[in-house]
Amino acid sequence: MMNMNGQTVNVKRVDLLAALKENLEIHQREYQEAVFEYRRKLYKDLTKAAEMVGLEGKLMLSDEELKNIRVQFSFPPNYEQSYLDVIEMLEMSIDETINLDSQHFKMYIKNQWSWMGGFQALKMSYSA
Repeated sequence: MMNMNGQTVNVKRVDLLAALKENLEIHQREYQEAVFEYRRKLYKDLTKAAEMVGLEGKLMLSDEELKNIRVQFSFPPNYEQSYLDVIEMLEMSIDETINLDSQHFKMYIKNQWSWMGGFQALKMSYSA
């Protein structure tokens, strides 16, 4: 049953589980890609910083310039547990039909979690 006024919908538990498991696989792939890009960016930036600092006695920067070098990296967060918690709840549920409001429909079915934008932006920042 669908309630448009309250923006809720009843979905089959098995269909919801299938969607969540598929979205979990997508997140796991994207997370692994983000970790790979993180490693690549970290290596590139640290190599560049090492060259700027100076190797083998060749000083490329003055002490004042050296003082201003900042190296900061954010490791990609893994949101796998967000999926696993909901999957576990659904696997334990005795209900065959689950009522979802529009927010949870977006998260569970459409894979549009509140953290998704930040995760994608961080992932893109590694390849920028």
